[in-house]
Amino acid sequence: MSNQWAKLQIYRKASMDLTVLGIVTLTQGVGLRNIATLKPNFGDLSSGVINPLLLFALDALIWMLLAGFQTAYKFLLQERFYRNTLTQYADVLSLSNISMLLLDEKCHGYYIHGKSVHSTADTDMEELNNCLKKETNDLVPRRGLADTNQQIFEVFLNLEFRKLFDQIQSNTQPDTTRTLQMMQRLSSQTLPLLESNKNEKITVWKQMQNFNIKQKTFIEKIAGAIPDTSKGPVFMNDQNGIIYCLLYGLETHLMVFYISLYTALDYWTNPVLAGFTIWAVDKLLCGLRIWLGEKNIAIKGHLDSKYLLG
Repeated sequence: MSNQWAKLQIYRKASMDLTVLGIVTLTQGVGLRNIATLKPNFGDLSSGVINPLLLFALDALIWMLLAGFQTAYKFLLQERFYRNTLTQYADVLSLSNISMLLLDEKCHGYYIHGKSVHSTADTDMEELNNCLKKETNDLVPRRGLADTNQQIFEVFLNLEFRKLFDQIQSNTQPDTTRTLQMMQRLSSQTLPLLESNKNEKITVWKQMQNFNIKQKTFIEKIAGAIPDTSKGPVFMNDQNGIIYCLLYGLETHLMVFYISLYTALDYWTNPVLAGFTIWAVDKLLCGLRIWLGEKNIAIKGHLDSKYLLG
């Protein structure tokens, strides 16, 4: 699950490789770059003096068309009739009996409800197939929280819960190697500490049970209003909000940055060098995002980094 989440960090609707290849082919190979020259004839593709404003408009238009076609394909065809990568991840969490709490702010984040509706999650393929058939025939409860179909929520926590959560995180051993070493030399002095950590986790779980599920109103969506959390955590129905924790939700911002950088490099150099630079910057950004994501997963999930295969 951790490896799959690390891969989702850089998942996007539009492929950067295909976009860069397409814009370089159209501007340099086909010669559409010469449309940005100061000539009255739009169909004249002969060489001339490039106007920076026309070049920016041309590059931006081609880039947005290429990204738009890819986005439309994924939204209209792939995610509807083949698979939705984010929804599929929530389904796999449910089959594995794992829930995920993702916090992007001190008291704000997202929750994926992955509690299995079947009697066991550790089983063979035959039994798993039988469990899925039971679920198809509505012989088991629904996967969502409180017997609903909703698995992904926007979560608002109170300070009391966050303080207790941070206390447990600080008391829990983050290094798996040191944890194993501690377990090997268990004594009567360490057993009370383990019992205390267990009791603290039970306390957090009990507080999580005092949640309130609310439907986001139109005004709350527009204004970004924060609900009252004095009585416990509030879970808001928001299937798509979690994408803003990934590059998937920041794709528009990245596109604006890449178009600006590509156009500047295209004007001062050439489309091939500009395309290669954009491709290299994107690979560097994705590599950095995966590295930081795996590091965060290893610390927050108490995993040894050698088990992360990114």
